[in-house]
Amino acid sequence: MKKEKEIQATLVVAGLLRNLATREIGLVDRKRKLTLPTGHIDPSKDNTPEEALIREMKEEFPELETLEIIQSLGTVVRNKSSPPVSIEIFSCNVRADKITSYTEGNFVAWIRPPEALKLPYLDILAREALKRYVKKYPGIKKEE
Repeated sequence: MKKEKEIQATLVVAGLLRNLATREIGLVDRKRKLTLPTGHIDPSKDNTPEEALIREMKEEFPELETLEIIQSLGTVVRNKSSPPVSIEIFSCNVRADKITSYTEGNFVAWIRPPEALKLPYLDILAREALKRYVKKYPGIKKEE
């Protein structure tokens, strides 16, 4: 009897960053697609996905002082890579004036979720996160 290979997923966190002042969502440019900022969970540094998110967002946005995690919007699994990547998405409140640089590439824009969902160059992760966010907070559609 053959022993099955155990498949380990890479664990990643993503931040759906909501500007407290305007209720817009921050998007970043990665490989010519708009997406959410993400980071890997480091078991030697992080006890929880939330700790990983805070650490990663502060690394990627050096001026960011506080990140208020609202809640998890669930997990998305990308099977294209080997091993698969499991991404837990968190909705968060931030002060946009504290995000002036992005160490992983270009910070692109603050945009309202319904408008962002219309963009053709939004990646799969951001599109799924925004759909879940709008579904969870139906009043967002009326804010347009």
